[in-house]
Amino acid sequence: MSRIPGLSRAVGTAAGSTLALALLVCGCVFAAMAGPALSLHTQSQALHQSLAGLAATTDTVQASAQWLTFGTALEPKGAKGLQAFTRSELDRAGREIGQGFAAGGLPLAAGAWAGLSSMLWVVSGTGPRAVTELPPQLEVVYRDPLTSNARLVAGTYATTRVPAGAVGVVATTQMAYGFGLHPGSRLALETQDDGTVQLFVTAIVAERAPGSTFWTQDPTVGTPSLNDPSTHPYWVGGVIADPDQIVAMEDAFSDLEMYWEFPLAVGGVSADAAQGLYDALNRATVTVARFSAS
Repeated sequence: MSRIPGLSRAVGTAAGSTLALALLVCGCVFAAMAGPALSLHTQSQALHQSLAGLAATTDTVQASAQWLTFGTALEPKGAKGLQAFTRSELDRAGREIGQGFAAGGLPLAAGAWAGLSSMLWVVSGTGPRAVTELPPQLEVVYRDPLTSNARLVAGTYATTRVPAGAVGVVATTQMAYGFGLHPGSRLALETQDDGTVQLFVTAIVAERAPGSTFWTQDPTVGTPSLNDPSTHPYWVGGVIADPDQIVAMEDAFSDLEMYWEFPLAVGGVSADAAQGLYDALNRATVTVARFSAS
């Protein structure tokens, strides 16, 4: 087994709120138990009502790591250069992380997904709507599974037409409108360390279950936003690498973040079980993940 010191685990929307769900759960418990005459059933009902009002990104657990740190830790001794992760390897890491969470007492729900993300970079090749005082910026992400979370509107996921050296990507309908994209669009990102990264749009997609964490964890990927509108406005957006483009994306960008998202099944948590969930969440944020050797 390999220990990955570079892996961090976050509960909630960001590392700065790593115990967001745990604190909200405990707060709900205290509110539900405020009256000593309340029955356990009534306490549980109050807890469930409070949990039902939480955003999807709050009742999740996310594990993340820098791609370079993660890959270096898993490289066998004597390996020459860091090898790109395949889709199956990313999935396997997610399964093992999930197994660790479940073994630690976290009630995992269906809908887990994994991904990679680049930094935001200035992009050229967009339509005129995306051009304001400052040039637009774009991030590239890889998310798996994509096909079950998106519906094809135009184009295809088949990437045989992607030019050599480019990364095949899809854009949501909102991104297509705001950035003037269509199947066949060519974009160029000006990165700091990797030079110019070429992107080729293969398809336009519509979001399935837009309220899910797949789309709400980083809303910019699906819907562009205008930054600094009152001072120096510029548009920010994102595109998603095609399902078979994970290696191409890793070859194109040297600075990537890896992450695995696990929704929690908290709807059935009773008031007397909330403390156990709180304890499990605390353990999850400090446990070092373990992975089987390659």
